[in-house]
This record gives sequence, C-alpha cells and structure tokens, in this order.
Amino acid sequence: MEKLGLIYKKITIFSLLIGITYLAFNISLTDLETVRQEKIEKEQYVFSLQQQVDQLNKEIGDLEDPEMIEKVLRREGYGKEGEIIYIMKVPEPVAPLSEIFNQEQRKSMIEKFIDFITGRN
Repeated sequence: MEKLGLIYKKITIFSLLIGITYLAFNISLTDLETVRQEKIEKEQYVFSLQQQVDQLNKEIGDLEDPEMIEKVLRREGYGKEGEIIYIMKVPEPVAPLSEIFNQEQRKSMIEKFIDFITGRN
C-alpha cells in the first residue's frame, strides 16, 4: 500500500514537472515568434531608411551639376538675377454675412428629432 502511494506521488510530481516544462516552453515559443516579427519589421524600416539615404546622397551628388542647382533653387522659389517672381496666395473663401444670418435658428432637441423623423432635416 505504501509503495502504491509512493508511485502515485512520483507520477503526480512527474506530471507536474512535464506540465510546467510545457508551459515554459510554449511561452518562450510565443515570445520567440514575437521577437522574430519585430525583427522583420525593424529590417523593413532599416531598408526604407537606407533607400532614403541613397536618394539623398544621389541628390547631393546631383548638386555638382549647375543645371541641377538651378532646378533646385527654382523649386525653392529663387530666380535668376533680374527676374521678377510673383508669389500668389489664394485666400480661403469666407461665407457672406447674408448666408450666416439666413441660417436656421437654433432648434431644441425635440424639434431636431421631429425634423429627423419626418425627413425635413
């Protein structure tokens, strides 16, 4: 009888150890997958930054060419000596006062609800 109890204890302890090992291994696999996904995202980010650096280096190299310098300066708003540059700013439209005063007067929530239900909104 005592041997049977001892065997049950050993089986229980062994089962607990296997369960704990499985849980620890499963959690570490989940963490590993998360880290792998983060690594892929970081590599993509580094690749996009490298492309931006390459593009900027190309633009810097292009600035050795006088025609390219002129093109960049014109894009930034500069002109040749003697040229007149006109910068037009378009104002935002403003609603006329007549439209503002002709708007519907404030309605109560009940009136708004009735207008919504009847379709007059």
